[in-house]
Amino acid sequence: MHLRYLTRLRLVAFLAVLSILYCAWRFPSLQVSTRLEKAFHGVSTRIVVFGDSFSDTGANVERSSIGESLANRPVGSRPWVTTLCDEFVCDHIHNFAQSYPAGREAVSGGAVLDNGIYANTTSDRAIASKLLPDLKAQVQKWIAFEDKHLTPTQRRLDDILFTITFGPWDLLHYATLDSEIAQEAIGSSIYVLFQQLDIIADRSVKPPRIVIPLLWDVTFSPYFMSLSDNITLSEYGNQQRRTAFLIRFWNEAIRYMAGQWARGFLFLPDWNAWVAEQLRINQLQASGTTDASGAGKDVAAFSDVSTPCLHNTASKKPGALPAVGAGCDNPGEHLFWDDLHFSEKANRLLGRSAVDLLAANDTANAPLRASSVPADTNRATRRIDVHVGPGMPPGL
Repeated sequence: MHLRYLTRLRLVAFLAVLSILYCAWRFPSLQVSTRLEKAFHGVSTRIVVFGDSFSDTGANVERSSIGESLANRPVGSRPWVTTLCDEFVCDHIHNFAQSYPAGREAVSGGAVLDNGIYANTTSDRAIASKLLPDLKAQVQKWIAFEDKHLTPTQRRLDDILFTITFGPWDLLHYATLDSEIAQEAIGSSIYVLFQQLDIIADRSVKPPRIVIPLLWDVTFSPYFMSLSDNITLSEYGNQQRRTAFLIRFWNEAIRYMAGQWARGFLFLPDWNAWVAEQLRINQLQASGTTDASGAGKDVAAFSDVSTPCLHNTASKKPGALPAVGAGCDNPGEHLFWDDLHFSEKANRLLGRSAVDLLAANDTANAPLRASSVPADTNRATRRIDVHVGPGMPPGL
């Protein structure tokens, strides 16, 4: 009898191991590890979202179950953070990202990193009160929410992933300014970003994981291209070059500061490179050529990378949630959903790029975290020099 019991026990153990191996083959690795962690330790997985309309799920944080989070987001435009939620089998998306509601004047176009810096560059302090909550305000809302709704035990046990997306509305404004003023404003804004990362780290029980997508080149968007209708070709060209330069400066400033910050794990998905790759593959296929790397042979992810799926969006405030409308017959063929926001397929692929970084633990600050510098003392203490990035092209 005892021998029969041991044989049966071995069989159960063998089947359990076989099931785990099957899951590891059948499902992506992060889903398997997350499911096992949740099953064995009762961990609740949360994604805390800060940013603008590119991440806004359309729900107030007080109604943060997954179904409610997406209730106000039109079909065809689910944000990229939902892919992270799917991958991590998350229980909640706590959304603090901001978009302009219907009927409200879009003062800045959309949420910006720091309202004070933005208002100062306009020389109009009164404008600050009309802007959407910036990162500072959103972080304070998160702190108040956790203090009110979560016990210290929940905060200690929960698996939390933070996401932060800002940039398009900062850049579209700063690109109209003198180059040194623009770089100073961007440098100060990125400094504020890392100050807020310090606050997130102070509030976190363990070093936080934070995903900060690098800024993509908004000059390729239908929204930016439409600006050429009201200015000369020369003016449009200068505006495009200036904006593209400042996007590079923005991204280099984030990379530089990330390399100096060791209080958590920073993941920087390169949205700029991803968008450029979609455009390049599409152009190569349209011309029937390939480059030295072989790009152009693969099937393009999108057949249309220049026009939005949603029709008649010229009057839509681009800083709001993606517009609701009839859409197109094949939304999966479009890179853009409306004049500025990505389509659901594009968001899904962008989410996957972040998942890949997380799965590989490919952090932007790995060298510093591996050094002997105490993470507790490694705070954002230095402002960014305007010369940290590339030099401004002649004539701009």
